[in-house]
Amino acid sequence: MCHNLMLDPDWKKAAVEIDSFLTEFFRTDEMFKGRIRENGCNIKMNDLFYKESQSVCIEAGIHVFALSIDEIDRKGYERLLQNVSLCRREKALKYKNLTDSVRTVCGELLLRYGISQKYKKYISVEALHFQFTDYGKPYISGSNKLFFNISHSGRWVVCAVSGCEIGIDIEKIDTSIDLNLAEHCFHKKEIGSINTETEDKYELFFHFWTAKESYIKCTGKGLFEPLNHFCIFEDSVVHDGLPMSHKLFFYNGFHGYSMSICSSCKSAAFERISLVTINDIVQMLDRG
Repeated sequence: MCHNLMLDPDWKKAAVEIDSFLTEFFRTDEMFKGRIRENGCNIKMNDLFYKESQSVCIEAGIHVFALSIDEIDRKGYERLLQNVSLCRREKALKYKNLTDSVRTVCGELLLRYGISQKYKKYISVEALHFQFTDYGKPYISGSNKLFFNISHSGRWVVCAVSGCEIGIDIEKIDTSIDLNLAEHCFHKKEIGSINTETEDKYELFFHFWTAKESYIKCTGKGLFEPLNHFCIFEDSVVHDGLPMSHKLFFYNGFHGYSMSICSSCKSAAFERISLVTINDIVQMLDRG
């Protein structure tokens, strides 16, 4: 069953104001003619901006912020670099490729932007500090109400924020990849699905790949959890024949990309995707 979503009251006015713009934008831009799939159902993107019958609380709600890095040049990157945490700055500077550095920096800034827009009652941007679990998963220091996860591929950087443990993965669909990789990384049932797929094996491959990545990022174990030890079935993760207490969401609206989100809460509901521009980030930095 698909759930109708209700935004917080503070967002209702803004949602109504931008709805006419979104309707035209989605109609004219192929990139965003996608759908969020929840429990096997398709939810139109415009539906995510209406107040309907069921509310979403912070504990279960998932909000994704997405940023395209196409317009960020070296000068812009150097300014952004000065506004991230030391550990993120050091990581970015290790890359030889500018694009890799830009994506790394923008991941943290996208999180800061999201918190400044919606979650500042839980934690201020100024008080935002990071620590890492034993498996290397970053988390917000001193906060047990807000969780995040970041992913990037190609031109896109995405950040998922929720009141439950969360994982997100986005991948550019690469049709040059050797599909035999599935034999080493995927569960036998997933391999069987790819082998019998007649229309788009690559799309299905990355569907499974991003779903599995989002799950191990949600649990925080990363590749310490072998990808072939569990199976993706619809919106669930199955381990040793038993469904785990996690819920998956899939999005195919970024043309040429596959994106999956995993929540540790079975009651999780997808709120919305917010498209963020580099100007939004700069204005946040200017406000201090």
